Amino acid sequence: ANRLACAFTFNFMPTIATYIGLAGALWVGAILCVMSFGMAVLFCFMDFAAFPSFIQKTPGGSSGEPPFRFKDILDFPFSFWLLTGICFFAYCGISPFTAVSVSIIASRYGVSPTITGPITSIPYLISMVLSPILGFGVDKLGSRALMITAGAAGLFLAHSAFAFVPIPHSHLIAPYFAILFPASVMILLGMGFSVIGAALWPSVPIVIKLSQVGTALGLLQALQNLGLALANLSVGYIKDRWNYQHVLYFFMFCTGTATVLAITLTISD
Repeated sequence: ANRLACAFTFNFMPTIATYIGLAGALWVGAILCVMSFGMAVLFCFMDFAAFPSFIQKTPGGSSGEPPFRFKDILDFPFSFWLLTGICFFAYCGISPFTAVSVSIIASRYGVSPTITGPITSIPYLISMVLSPILGFGVDKLGSRALMITAGAAGLFLAHSAFAFVPIPHSHLIAPYFAILFPASVMILLGMGFSVIGAALWPSVPIVIKLSQVGTALGLLQALQNLGLALANLSVGYIKDRWNYQHVLYFFMFCTGTATVLAITLTISD
């Protein structure tokens, strides 16, 4: 559902803004946010209603979960911190990139924003389709560390392709290349994105004690969001000081670091 919403934004928001203006498009986004908030409130009521029966079914009349202790974090194994580092750097090469990919593709290949929108939505559409399939494969086959490595390498190759593959000078090839090449690279990015998501998050309960999984996932999510915030700030600074080519170098650094950490995880695993 999350991937479908992202794809909807990239595909339809530019068209909505064209017809009803930027303010109208922002109002559409605001209405969707209000609907999301209403669903969250409804879920809270459902959760409160179900909690007493959950307590009654738990031995001893408690939630059955040990209290949170900050010192539990010190007991987390090295493999968890590798997963955290991979998550931190890999996701820096996904959402922050898609946020500026419309401008990158438009400026590098001369494609109009109405076309770049659908192109930039490709990773989310790919992830929406592949994630359940890959999740099933991970459950059946395992090899999570290898899959994480493959996903991180795919992200690195995608950013490297954008950074280094030259634009053909032929007037016959260039118009097709300007659309087909970015779309192909976005497919590779979406595949790497899907593999990372399907293999990384389910790995946490394997390396962490059951009583610490909630703390571990919360810490992983917090550090991921920290990485996204720093990446967006870095992209803005790099773009203002240099250009989009250097922004692509930054994404290569992030995904390359994630790949090295994933290889380390594979070897240590």
